[in-house]
Amino acid sequence: MGQAKRRGSKDDRIAEALRRFLQEEDLSVAQESAIYSKALHKRDALLEAWQCRAEQVPTNFEGVGVPSEYICSQLKVFNAALKFIWKNDFTGACHNMSAVIYIILSEINVQSTLCIGEVKLNNQLFDHSWVEVGEKIIDAAVSLPLDHENSAFVGGPVFRSVDLSTNKHTRLHYGVESENGLDSIARNVCERDLAEFGDMQIADGADESILVWNMAKNLASDVGLSVCADNLRRKYGSVNRVLRSM
Repeated sequence: MGQAKRRGSKDDRIAEALRRFLQEEDLSVAQESAIYSKALHKRDALLEAWQCRAEQVPTNFEGVGVPSEYICSQLKVFNAALKFIWKNDFTGACHNMSAVIYIILSEINVQSTLCIGEVKLNNQLFDHSWVEVGEKIIDAAVSLPLDHENSAFVGGPVFRSVDLSTNKHTRLHYGVESENGLDSIARNVCERDLAEFGDMQIADGADESILVWNMAKNLASDVGLSVCADNLRRKYGSVNRVLRSM
């Protein structure tokens, strides 16, 4: 019994240390990358800190005393997606996870837009997919990029346009336009509707658990929905991503 209490206390200290890290102001990207790399080994505490911040976004950034059911529904879907990404080391998952978030939000009557385009941070550009609810960005996958082992950090997860690592409006510029445009992979995704995107996953030999329709079904259950993967394909298979460019 005493041993369990000591472990719990250690976990509490780790969580509190991460919260203090996340409260730091005006960190450089290099400093954030160092914190991020350490945090990869303390994922539960990091997720807890991010989710606490996400809950505070409506009050701290939008002047909402009690968040509406509409915002709370977005939060539930965002948290389920973020948890899946980090628990399963689902790196570079933006095209897949944005589609899943879009589908589940649609199932709970939250109108959103599934977007693709280039994103910029300082002089760094990368191709990306995300979801917009009105003018607010929902982007869980950006927190765990494909090259995370080499500290390719661009920011924390973004809930309603707030970076949950800095607790400020995201520094990422979504939907910019460069001379080169989307690379061949992103163009391939952009040109396909969700049914074709799912078929492309199968052709590429993706594990069944991360096929867009199966993942949407499984994450939907995490927010209290019971849905059928085949029905989701019928309902949303004709959806295309919207190319954002300024």
